[in-house]
Formats: sequence, structure tokens, C-alpha cells
Amino acid sequence: MPHPRPPVPDCRDPFDRAFLELAAAGRADSVVTGDQDLLVLAPRFRIPIMRPDEARRRLSAVGVPPIHRHRHRPPHAE
Repeated sequence: MPHPRPPVPDCRDPFDRAFLELAAAGRADSVVTGDQDLLVLAPRFRIPIMRPDEARRRLSAVGVPPIHRHRHRPPHAE
């Protein structure tokens, strides 16, 4: 954890506080999450907090191509 810990808004879920502190200390551009306890803090946090679909939309708007996930197949056992 960063020391000293940066000021962050109070969280409904105390375990989420670490994510906000790390984002602030690391000067993150955004926090992307589906966690409702973090999403409700968006108006009170200086770093944008958004859902994955919003992050994809914003990245697409500035020309970042989508990442296509490929299922990893384990090597064949012999």
C-alpha cells in the first residue's frame, strides 16, 4: 500500500478502499469496474470510475481497437 495513503472517499465496502488508494497513488487514468460499491463513488472521486462498456466506448471513440479474447487451449497431453 502507498504511504502515506492518499485521501479517498468513504466506501460502503471497506475492502474497496485499497483499489481507490492504489488508483490515486498510481495516478491511474481511470478505474474500470462492475462493482456497484465503487461505481456509486464516481461523482466523488477525482479519477473517473466507469463500467467496462463505458471504457470500451471511450476507447473506441479515440480509435483504440477492441481486444479480442481467445480461449487458451492447454497443450495436448501425450
